[in-house]
Amino acid sequence: MKEHVARFVDYVTTEKGLSPRAHISADFRREGMDDLPDTVRLDRPHMLNCVVLVLMLSIVASCSGQVTHAKGENRALTTVEANGGSVVTNLGYGIQVNKGSSLQRRWFVVNDDSCPMQLNGAGINTTYRSSSDYSYVPVGSANFREATTAFEIRFLLFDVWGEHAETLDASKIVDAQGEITLKDIGTWRASENEVSGMFTVIAFVASVRKPDGTVWQYDAGSLLQQIAKIKVKLTEKELTPEREKPKN
Repeated sequence: MKEHVARFVDYVTTEKGLSPRAHISADFRREGMDDLPDTVRLDRPHMLNCVVLVLMLSIVASCSGQVTHAKGENRALTTVEANGGSVVTNLGYGIQVNKGSSLQRRWFVVNDDSCPMQLNGAGINTTYRSSSDYSYVPVGSANFREATTAFEIRFLLFDVWGEHAETLDASKIVDAQGEITLKDIGTWRASENEVSGMFTVIAFVASVRKPDGTVWQYDAGSLLQQIAKIKVKLTEKELTPEREKPKN
């Protein structure tokens, strides 16, 4: 690239019969100035370096816009509610967490129409493993509108009072297309108190990486506006896990 710029400078200085300084002085005169100030003196090497720098900055600026999906733009988000099943978790031998409760958990999927990946029927179930060891188990599926090489899904958990309990995060590095089931993204360890308190689950896609390196990301402002309609308490900080939840 520097070689091409050098040819341009040669053209200006030889074919047009202007030195770099004379060329710039002509620009100043067109702007109504008598002559180029003495403080502005560009010899050929300096002029060449300046032109190269400007071109490089232009290339960087044009490429940077292709890496991450722009935030702050208008997003079209939709929310679908589903019945998440009973809040009762069976331990066996007639033992149950939340025994006798008739409450049904609430699952919500928030999809962004601009996202290459869409969730269907996503939620979290609770299961008993052994010795007071419980698990959060993801259910549902995901459809890919285009090929991806990695994705990240988050689940926001709330108690029966609408208070945020925790945020689960699942990242998967895999070449994916078509449809997959969410059971393949893994499970998380949970305590009896956590299992007992979980009532509302909100699922959304946080990030998607495409084969060309482009990364789609959720927009926090648009997402919070949509979640506010569900009548739960959530801050922008709580959209991101405070700490990594251990997986089984």
